[in-house]
Amino acid sequence: MNNRNRHQSAAAILPQGAAPERLSPIAHHLLDGVARSALAGNRAAIAELARCYRAEMVEHAHAHLRRFDCDAEDVVQDVFVEMLEGTLRRAPKSESAVVWLLGIVAARAGGSR
Repeated sequence: MNNRNRHQSAAAILPQGAAPERLSPIAHHLLDGVARSALAGNRAAIAELARCYRAEMVEHAHAHLRRFDCDAEDVVQDVFVEMLEGTLRRAPKSESAVVWLLGIVAARAGGSR
């Protein structure tokens, strides 16, 4: 029996921290630089990340949502606020910033802080 929510896309059902499969390696690489700059507090990069990748982040949050007192949009909004405030830790240089960011989104959606 398939337990997948009928409203979720296949991209939203990923292991925690996994990058969406629909991103080509080139797009993933380019987005990684934007994500790294956004995590460093670059407001232009945060705005670009929000324009280009917010929908995928919301899908990812929805796939990991375990708390009933919030929704996926709220989780992603909180992550963007943390980036703007400079309180979100930066991704280690040895890891993909995109995967790191998705891991943070998944953790927030799961209720751990």
